[in-house]
Amino acid sequence: MSNKENNEHHLLRIIVEFDENIDIISFSLVCKRWFDHRDKYLYFNTKLFSRLHNSSLQDTDNKCFLLNSYRNAFSKSIDQISDCTLFIKKEDSEEYELYTDYTKTLDEFKSSVLDPAISTVLFEDEMDLDADTIEKLRRSNVHTIQYMYEEFRRFPFKNKLQLPSNIKTIITQSDLDRSIYPEQLESLDITTNQDTIDVSVLPRSLKHLAVYGLSNTNEDFKVIPPNLETFQFKIQHINALVDSFMFPSTLKVVAIPIEWLKNIKNSHSIHKLSLHAVNHYEVIEAGDIPESVTHLTINGKSVASLEIHRNQLPSKLRYLKLMNSASFDRDSFASLEHLETLDLSKLYNSKDIATVTYPNNLKNLYLPNSIDETSVVFPPSLELLSAIGMNYSLIPKSITHLDFNRIPPKLVSSDIVKPNVRLITFIKHLISKIPPTVNTITLKELYDDENIQYKARRLSDRSFLLLGNNQTEIVASIYYLNP
Repeated sequence: MSNKENNEHHLLRIIVEFDENIDIISFSLVCKRWFDHRDKYLYFNTKLFSRLHNSSLQDTDNKCFLLNSYRNAFSKSIDQISDCTLFIKKEDSEEYELYTDYTKTLDEFKSSVLDPAISTVLFEDEMDLDADTIEKLRRSNVHTIQYMYEEFRRFPFKNKLQLPSNIKTIITQSDLDRSIYPEQLESLDITTNQDTIDVSVLPRSLKHLAVYGLSNTNEDFKVIPPNLETFQFKIQHINALVDSFMFPSTLKVVAIPIEWLKNIKNSHSIHKLSLHAVNHYEVIEAGDIPESVTHLTINGKSVASLEIHRNQLPSKLRYLKLMNSASFDRDSFASLEHLETLDLSKLYNSKDIATVTYPNNLKNLYLPNSIDETSVVFPPSLELLSAIGMNYSLIPKSITHLDFNRIPPKLVSSDIVKPNVRLITFIKHLISKIPPTVNTITLKELYDDENIQYKARRLSDRSFLLLGNNQTEIVASIYYLNP
């Protein structure tokens, strides 16, 4: 074979440079030689899959995987998944098994050779981590440990051996004895049922701290780890902090009660802020929210409406999400010239939405279940719209992504979708008549925007490539549209 004929490296370069059209390029292998050598250069995006899914590829009777010519390419792609998760289960447990790359008992873990790609280990319920287990972790590439329990445990381990220094992240639904914290721990997520948290025992090396629970009366955060970059304190019942206390100046991402706003108001480093109401009648004053914040989420109480006005909001906001009960003026958002995403989908009271003036540069808009569609005026810059029960004739021509949320696909007709729409999102079901302009379809789980199960990419006028998983098997097929 001459160099002139050997063009596989050129194809690889093209695929990389035109990533948005990866499916079309990958399946347009009109040259027989390229097709015959597809396993040398063709890889699939494995975000929807885990190592466990490889077993379904070995089953030739699998009715969900119909791209038999690409079975080896899929298997090879899955074998190269990095950042794998290992679930260490009890002897008789099958819970969570389908959601991780590997599953072993504790004895199997101690006696086996770990895949170097394993970076996270999940422990189910109470387990004694003896010296052999600690040494096994020490010689691995594991950096994250998560403890999972059916109910709260005061301390999950009888022996309190210190975890090795390669463990940088711990996620736990129980209190941990200070003796097990590894040196240079960087991230800690803890759910507690204790009324007080002894901040002084936390590793000083922490950069991320998240605390969840029902109540906490701790008022002394003076000894909080000094180099925190992320602090999330999601407790339902709290005490106020003294006015003179200020959180570390290193903070970038913060989730706190509205009542603690005064303790961060002078910050210049926080860019992502999540606020939740603890009391029924909370007030955000002008200047309480640091001007450095660009991403803001406000979760009001369901009983009393939290008032949101323009003078409370930082001028450089790019993302704003309001949840539960909140009210706002007609012009609360109009002058936010940097705002790109406005999420009002989780609001209980949507009466203010009908008359609100949206900023001119808004790109993504998420609306709640019911709105007075006759009064809504969308900005001309809008690209993504998610809504239920509205008059779709009002959709501006600028929209390229329609999220139909919980609307049954049978209620969606082709004439709803404007010519500029390229991507549509549904809950679980795929419609049979897809407008010709649509190139990508996303199918997600109900109430879970993060859990996307399937994606479909257009291959031709009448066909789509469908990829996804049903937890146990890979779903891969060519989906043909009805004539």
